[in-house]
Amino acid sequence: HKRMHAEMRMLAAIGIKSPEFVEEMFPSKPYTEVRRADGDFGLSTRWLESADLSWAIGKGGSTRKKLVRASKCIVEYGGRVALFLGSEEERQLANDLMTVVLNSRRSINVEDLPTGIKYNLYELSATASRNFGKMLDQRTRMEEDCEVLAVLVHGRPPKKDAKTSSTDVQQGEQEQAGGETESSAARPPWSEGDIVEGKFDDYWYKATVVSAENEGKLRVHFEIDDSKVDLDLEDVRPLGNNDASGNKSLVAEPAFANGDQVEALFEGHWYKAVCLKDASEGKVLVKFDIDDSEITVPLHEAKKIMKSVDLNAMGDQSDQSLAVIGRSDDVLK
Repeated sequence: HKRMHAEMRMLAAIGIKSPEFVEEMFPSKPYTEVRRADGDFGLSTRWLESADLSWAIGKGGSTRKKLVRASKCIVEYGGRVALFLGSEEERQLANDLMTVVLNSRRSINVEDLPTGIKYNLYELSATASRNFGKMLDQRTRMEEDCEVLAVLVHGRPPKKDAKTSSTDVQQGEQEQAGGETESSAARPPWSEGDIVEGKFDDYWYKATVVSAENEGKLRVHFEIDDSKVDLDLEDVRPLGNNDASGNKSLVAEPAFANGDQVEALFEGHWYKAVCLKDASEGKVLVKFDIDDSEITVPLHEAKKIMKSVDLNAMGDQSDQSLAVIGRSDDVLK
């Protein structure tokens, strides 16, 4: 085991100077076991898209450290190849947690969490949800002390309890499946090449259907930032359609100027920031209030801060929860 660990560290070091050398050693597959030692201890790999690599590593290696703590699996990177060393269960969990981390770049739902992982859901008020980015220090301490991964997801625990297991959530989803069939049948069939509007973070953007419906999802290509996203059918509508209140549809194309106060997405969470330059080529440079760090983000990962919010009208309700993911039920307790 120590020898395999030393070899893995060496590959990671080589990958810094010569990433193509490491990439040529392993097959280009999502998740593959490439070597096994005694028992189920072994090495697995996962290829990453170039755009996902920095996100998977995290600022100063923070995301990699989270994956190691929560899964007890050794995680390194050699170019675009993620290397997982540990038992079969540890490697699979590390891979699942990496999937969660990468998906959290955009808003994710409870049902998007990989099947089989163990997690608890904690209901968040609207106030807590809006200020989630400010709780970075507390969240990091919890992840370190409890050896878990905490992410913000759309979805609510059952009313009977403030927290629930993944088994309870999955059972509730199955019970609701019948009611969703009728509503989905009323939606128009989409075809490849259709010009539509896709909803992201409460804004509607002009998009093109890339592939037909598959398992309740529709893949679209957003013109504003050249991204391709799988959307739920209820988040796609005909171009220029009226909304539920009868108002004329407006395709949102937010423009950000130097000095604009915004919220920007970093490691799955929204933080207050200020634009340092006018947006161009689908990106904008921002400076975070929380630590004065500067980063360039795609336009869909930035949003203007609302000038005012009527809290009395909206109440303190939120559709978001904190998903705390752990390797065992004992850890989650």
